[in-house]
Amino acid sequence: MAAALSAVAAALVVVLAAPEAVLRWQADAIAGTGELRTMTLADGSHISLSPGSAVSIDYSSAERRIGLLRGQAWFDVQDDPRPFRVTARNVETTDIGTAFEVGLTDGATRVAVGHGIVRVDDARTGRTISERLVAGQNVSVDPAGKALRGTAPPELIGAWRDGRLAVQDRSVSEVVDALRPWHRGIILVRPGALAGRRVTGIYDLQDTAGAMGALTKAHGGRVTQITPWLLILSDG
Repeated sequence: MAAALSAVAAALVVVLAAPEAVLRWQADAIAGTGELRTMTLADGSHISLSPGSAVSIDYSSAERRIGLLRGQAWFDVQDDPRPFRVTARNVETTDIGTAFEVGLTDGATRVAVGHGIVRVDDARTGRTISERLVAGQNVSVDPAGKALRGTAPPELIGAWRDGRLAVQDRSVSEVVDALRPWHRGIILVRPGALAGRRVTGIYDLQDTAGAMGALTKAHGGRVTQITPWLLILSDG
């Protein structure tokens, strides 16, 4: 029995570790938990990675291509005759002289523009999702290719680079997903009404426990700290 349990445990480790190993093999840069990583590319463009994010980088004589493999990244692109393209799942974003962010969640790929213009296409079909996305505009594309457009103050786009999480009409569970990479521990959300509550606000990424306290208090929920590394959010 002991041998069988050991074999099962070993198999689980392999199953859980395999996706991370593949990601590390594909990625040219990865940001760790709680780490905000900024890089300067060969052409002078800058990339900022939020915690847990990963990208691949492929520059050629014809184009500059970045693959967002996980998380979210901010791109401040330098002028160059070669097009600058970011691929995230099935969404391809082409820079037209700008600074913008691209983010991956479980349910969508999101593109938001800080300044300048980008074009967003469906990488599978070549269909244009947005011909011109300008400062303050964003689009979220679900796995089926359906696009939902929105707007936000340009100064709040990419605010996570300054330690702020700006959210507009997002569910509590979505906000918690955004906070997790910044928290050195585990955050659980109990099933209930709290998870689906819609919130708008700005939260401190340097104090994730405080951010979750503010998030839940506004909606009658509570945060229970089991250990310094385990927080549980639940209905009040």
